[in-house]
Amino acid sequence: MDSTLVVIVPFLLFFGLLFIAGALTPNGSLWWLPIGIISIALGFGIIWFVNRRNIAKSTDDSSNTKTIDFHGNVELEIISCQNCGGTLTPEDIKIIEDSPLVNCPYCRTSYLITKEEEFYYSL
Repeated sequence: MDSTLVVIVPFLLFFGLLFIAGALTPNGSLWWLPIGIISIALGFGIIWFVNRRNIAKSTDDSSNTKTIDFHGNVELEIISCQNCGGTLTPEDIKIIEDSPLVNCPYCRTSYLITKEEEFYYSL
């Protein structure tokens, strides 16, 4: 939809200006003036609407990020995917509603770590 708007908006603005300029010439019609104004208003209205929609998308953060601060020397184990065995990084594990959710970047599998596995990884 956005690619269509990229084509439509410049045409609305360009032809809106042409209608306004044509209405001001001696051979032009006064009816061209409101057509030009409406075209320009539609072009800028579409730009405003798309920007509002993009701002709403960027501020919609449905996941919470929790930071865990460890004191002292903490050794981390390498965690691998249950499905493909790929090595997971901390960025691949998100805490959603107090449950660790794993998103494997290799096989695109998503799964929750069960309480037994959580206990094993916390040792």
